[in-house]
Order: sequence, then C-alpha cells, then structure tokens
Amino acid sequence: MGIIMMFVALYILFDPGDGERIDDMIYVDSPYVGTAEHAVLRDGTKLWQNGEVFYTFETSEGYPIFSKEDKWLIEKVLKEIEVQVPCISFKKVDETYAGSHVIFTASGDDDNDTPGCYSYVGCVGSQGGKNGQIINLQSPGCINRRVVTHEVLHTLGFSHEQNRHDRSDYVDIVENNVMVNKTINFEERKLVNYGTMSTPYDFSSIMHYPRDAFNNDDNGDTIVSHSTENSIPFKSALDDNRGMSIIDIVELSRNYGKHTNTMCLPLDKVMQMYYDLENTENEGKLLLTSRGNGPHLPILDVVSGGGGKYYY
Repeated sequence: MGIIMMFVALYILFDPGDGERIDDMIYVDSPYVGTAEHAVLRDGTKLWQNGEVFYTFETSEGYPIFSKEDKWLIEKVLKEIEVQVPCISFKKVDETYAGSHVIFTASGDDDNDTPGCYSYVGCVGSQGGKNGQIINLQSPGCINRRVVTHEVLHTLGFSHEQNRHDRSDYVDIVENNVMVNKTINFEERKLVNYGTMSTPYDFSSIMHYPRDAFNNDDNGDTIVSHSTENSIPFKSALDDNRGMSIIDIVELSRNYGKHTNTMCLPLDKVMQMYYDLENTENEGKLLLTSRGNGPHLPILDVVSGGGGKYYY
C-alpha cells in the first residue's frame, strides 16, 4: 500500500461538487466526454498567467505541516522546473494571499480529504473551501523528487501520458489485471481542451504510469509496451530521484511559450537536448533548423521512430 501511495493517491472518487477526481488529478469544469485524447492542457485561461505560479505551505493552528526538510525538497523541485523551463516561475506568498495560488498541504481540502498524492489540473482558483488550490503531499510517501514533480506538472496542466489518444500504437492496457473500479484511470479520454503538443509518445515521461499500476494481484501487468526497446518499469523499480524527461520539458515549454514573454527553451538547452538525444535510443533525434518563430528560437524538429516531424 505504501508503494502505491508513493506514485498516486490511494483512492479514486467522484466529487459531487465542482471537481471530478480521477486518480491523482482533480478536474474542474473540464469537459469529460467520449474516448480519445489528450495529454497537456492547452486552454490559456486555465494555465498560470505569464507562467507565474504563486504558492504557500499550509500550517495547522500556526504550526507547520511540513518539516524543514520536506519544504526544502519541494522548493528544490520548483527551482529545478524554473531552470529547465525559464518561462515558468514560482513565487512564495503567505497564507493570506487572495489571488490564484497553490497550497502545499497533507490534509486535503473539503472536497478531497483522502490521504496520498494528488492535485488539481491547471490553474483553477479557490477550491474545496480553501483560498487557493491544493497540492496534497502526504509525508513521507509523497515527498520525493519524482512524486513532487509529477504533482506540480498536474498543476501546470499535465494529464497522464498513457491516456493520450495515440497510446494504443505503443502500449496495451490489460483490463483483466486492473483493480475493480480503477479502469477509468486507463481510458483513452477526450478532454476537448487538451493536446499532445505534437510530441512523440514518451515512455520516460514523469507522467507515465508504471507497468503494474492498479493491478489486482501481485504480479499482473496493467500496461504492456509493444516494443521491448521501450520497457515500462514496475512500481518497485521507479526511481524516486528522477524528474522531467526531455519531452516533458519540450511539452511544458511549448505550452507556456505562447502565453509568456520569456524564452521557454533557450539555445543552450536545445543544444544539450540534441547531445542527450543523440545518445538516447528511445527518445528519437533532435535536428536544429534555421527557421524562426518569434522569440522562441530555434525551431526544434523532433523526428520520432515513426518518421513524423514535430516542431518546437
């Protein structure tokens, strides 16, 4: 049970109020219809304005909920995201702040009081009786680089990788191995205001489930890769010290680049990606072009194994 909590929330519930919770994601006013895509929220009204995310740490009767060590790790993850995607910035505020902001807590809110690791998707304002929106991080199970990064990316607008519309080209879902009432976590969902940012399917994404997520026995796989070259780790093998993949960084940069005045993917980072991907079989190959696109230079061509081209 503790291992499951390290990756996702313990329970799935449907909130009778404004939010709908699916696994560790809480959707607010998002169309949830039919079957199909996507992976990343692209509705600019539900992204953080100018890429600025205000945050605070909740206290209980004046006493901190998180230890100094826990707060240090959470803020280290926030700084890492800022460095990797410079058009995103995190600004600490006090608990009386009235604008849209994130509240790091381990106590949930009025609508979501189960233990575990979960967050709202996108910038959704005050929710669940709070004056902001929560990222719930139970300690110690949720306090590591991997889980904190995962939940913060939900808040920045990310869904789960294996729910993309094209996932059936890369993985199979073994429904007979999925726990009762958990199959909704694996549906190819169509959230009409989401997109894939024209990136290849990313097995290494911090947003991808492990191969045995929500399995109904000790050994059964729930997600099986079509290719032996793109293996999916077990829960027990997840690296708690990993952060965003290269493609996660590109997706986040693309999504916020058009909504901010700051360059999201500077040339030095593009060059580093080029060298990294040259030595990474599973993530394709980067090609630099001379074409321009406003302040976001250079254009990044990602050529997937299937031959499709994707532009930054």
